[in-house]
Amino acid sequence: MSVSFKELYDVYLKATYPIEIGNRKFEVGEPIIHLDRIQISGFDEVRQYVTAHGGFNDLTRITWDTTKDFRISFQQGVFSPQDFALAINSNMVEYAEQSPIWVTTTEYCESDENGIIELKHTPCGNLFVYKLPENEKVQFTQNGNELTVEDIYTDFKICYQYDDLAGCQMLQIGTRLTNSYL
Repeated sequence: MSVSFKELYDVYLKATYPIEIGNRKFEVGEPIIHLDRIQISGFDEVRQYVTAHGGFNDLTRITWDTTKDFRISFQQGVFSPQDFALAINSNMVEYAEQSPIWVTTTEYCESDENGIIELKHTPCGNLFVYKLPENEKVQFTQNGNELTVEDIYTDFKICYQYDDLAGCQMLQIGTRLTNSYL
């Protein structure tokens, strides 16, 4: 059976058996994920049919019809980070404040009359500077959060990493959140 929906409101995904996810235990019927509103492109039900034959002409005598799986395809939906981790079965790691995390960012800046570009953060890892609109990599010198390039009044795209000490949550793809099926 395949059905398509436009929108669903107040969607709850609940545990069908006692399960432990991360360090939290869920009981049967307890909501694991709540979505206020989602748009769904498809909803497929995978069913299994088993029949028992016998007697005159080997006719079907009993039929068992069970649902094996439901497949839901989302087009849009608002997930919390924990909901997303649960949906893709990846571990969520918390980093406390003052624990340095390298964050990758991209800034679009224009060099001034001296060829200086001032960045919002001080780069600490990889740093790449591209001249626009050609997207051509250029040479530069760095002094803290200032970059010096040869071209003046030119637009640049700068991709770099910086230390963020505000704390965060990160997904570890490949590290399973739970060894069960939901």
